[in-house]
Amino acid sequence: MARLLEAPHAGGKLFNIGSGRGVRISEVVETLLRVSGSSEAHVAYTSGGPVSAASRVLNCERLCRELGWVPPTSLKEGLRATLRWWQAHRTTWRR
Repeated sequence: MARLLEAPHAGGKLFNIGSGRGVRISEVVETLLRVSGSSEAHVAYTSGGPVSAASRVLNCERLCRELGWVPPTSLKEGLRATLRWWQAHRTTWRR
C-alpha cells in the first residue's frame, strides 16, 4: 500500500489487490477448518441466495505491471494470520 501511495504515476487509478487466482468457497472453508484445527464443523451449502455472477476473480495485472507487485501471502497463510488476529483481539469483536 505504501508503494502504491508513493508511486507518482498511480494517482487517480484503480488497483485491485488480490491473488488473481479464483478460489472456491469450499476451498476457503476447508482451508480455514484445517488451519484452525477444527474437525467438528458441519458445513451446509445452499443455493437459496441471490448470485450476481458465477465467479469473481480480481485482475491484479495493473498492480503487477506498474509496481512489480506479486501476492506475498498464500490463502493458507492469509487465513492463518487472520485467525491469529481474531484470536488475539477477542475482546474487540465480542462486545
